[in-house]
Amino acid sequence: MTTIQEHLRRLDIGKRYKGYRMIIIAVKLGMEDENSLQCAQELLYKPIAQQLGCSFRSVERDIRTVIAHA
Repeated sequence: MTTIQEHLRRLDIGKRYKGYRMIIIAVKLGMEDENSLQCAQELLYKPIAQQLGCSFRSVERDIRTVIAHA
């Protein structure tokens, strides 16, 4: 289990959330390039959407759902 997953588990965020996998990818991308956090739609949501085969809007919505739960 990675450190990101451990932190999410402490926040009571499990795999049952659709955005769980998305937020793990987003955190990894944000750690690689902190500037990506300033332009989340272009540098986070769209690459995640391409990787997972969905729209960037659904990525944003699912990540916001996980954040709201935390």
